[in-house]
Amino acid sequence: MTKRSRPVLGLLLCLAVLPVQAKTHLDRNELKILSASSVAVVYVDTDAALEHQLDPQHHMLGVTPLTAVLADVLNSYRLHMLLAHLTPYQAALDKLALPASTHKSVQDALISVPWLVALPWAEAQPDPKDYFFFTRQAQQAKAPVVIFIQPRLFLDPAADTLYLVCAIDIETHGPGGTDVSHYDSSEVVVSQGVDVTDLPAMPKATDPSQDAADLRMAQLFADDGAAFKRLYAKLMLQSQQQLYYYFTGNDSPSSSSPAVRIGE
Repeated sequence: MTKRSRPVLGLLLCLAVLPVQAKTHLDRNELKILSASSVAVVYVDTDAALEHQLDPQHHMLGVTPLTAVLADVLNSYRLHMLLAHLTPYQAALDKLALPASTHKSVQDALISVPWLVALPWAEAQPDPKDYFFFTRQAQQAKAPVVIFIQPRLFLDPAADTLYLVCAIDIETHGPGGTDVSHYDSSEVVVSQGVDVTDLPAMPKATDPSQDAADLRMAQLFADDGAAFKRLYAKLMLQSQQQLYYYFTGNDSPSSSSPAVRIGE
């Protein structure tokens, strides 16, 4: 740790005693401290094209034992329906290489934030059973501040909304350079609803027994997934703007929001 980073880290650790809550962007003091420090970024990757977990905006969390049970039952049913809708299109999803496209989109969003690109980004893929993943990765990063960014794509079981949830975790090194302390966890959540004007007309021979979600999935993945690609591109553009805002408090410059292309 450099001499310059010691007081910077001390200030950041002092900020950590304040109540931590989800925020739309880092505040002015946090930005000043982070931009003056040595910051490493770890991109937490995934092989999943679309996550099968539900409710990214936490609407279905139970607040009492009874509502928790009811939420679990309903989420289990919705999960079953989501998997049923996705299964016929899994091969098409795999061809789109969404994890790689999302990775590039996130990096493109933050290329204009100097203190986030001062060091090369590291990449890591977590084991769900590894409870010390953040600690070990932060120790390996050898920087006083380590920011983990984990984007995950979700599709609503009704197949009418696509979500991107970016989990952002900030870890700090103690004065000795070995102890790791958790500073903050936040989520940048963006969603994009399906625009019916972007969907192709369904052929007259469509099976009338299909429900609305099945029909929408068929439309999204018709013509090599043209409608899904448009939906995804809109979501990524929105997420780029929100990620840049989170790390700067400013609107995204046009240069940080290039056209998003997938499946190439």
